[in-house]
Amino acid sequence: MLVGFRAELAGRSIVYSADTCFNPEVLDQLEERGILSAERKASLCSDCSVQPADLLLHEAGVPPTHTPISALAALPESIRRNVRLIHMSDERAAGSGFAKVRPGLEHTICIDAEPPRHAEAKQILQILQATDLFRSFDVASACDVLACIVPRSYTAGAIICRAGEAGPALLRIVRSGAVQYAGISGATRTLGYCDYFGEGEVMLTDGRHRATATAMTDVEMLEIERGDVQYLLRRRPQLLHRIQQRAQ
Repeated sequence: MLVGFRAELAGRSIVYSADTCFNPEVLDQLEERGILSAERKASLCSDCSVQPADLLLHEAGVPPTHTPISALAALPESIRRNVRLIHMSDERAAGSGFAKVRPGLEHTICIDAEPPRHAEAKQILQILQATDLFRSFDVASACDVLACIVPRSYTAGAIICRAGEAGPALLRIVRSGAVQYAGISGATRTLGYCDYFGEGEVMLTDGRHRATATAMTDVEMLEIERGDVQYLLRRRPQLLHRIQQRAQ
């Protein structure tokens, strides 16, 4: 069974061929022998494994089970320049004229694309919906929260706040990265995507942090100042109940 796919975003595209043999010469022979219909052959030649894309990830193991390099080399240059090969030895890849996909996050292939309109607002709303504080908010309530949020970045190793020290009282939601959170009791936990902290501090007035939070990686945070939280509490009483429960 073939499990290829095509993904598109903002006019850019990625195609993954799956374990497909692209060889027009062999497909012609299969059609002549009645094994493939003309429609199926046309699909295998164009709609499945090989098609125009900004990145075409194609499996190219050992022929004849997999696609021979000669078949890929015969493609139009507009397709050929975006081909990256999978499941091929370094020796074969070196002589193929095509780049080979390398394992590891450091070899991630990125396709630049213009973000969709309102992409950041949509992502923030998705994060809010994933937290128990804001999950059941209606559209009007979510818009109020969105208007109060301030995105902020922290580099790996940065102290976001330190227990006992004076500082701004903020409700913080992790947008990306990992945060080490150490409470006054000494208990330590790791916070990640959609986790939040500071809900107890925004209810107090002494201006001192109740925990130490350290960026374990580069961190993107969504922050709401105490005054804005108080504004939200006045307009949305259910949020007060949830924060009080969480802060206990």
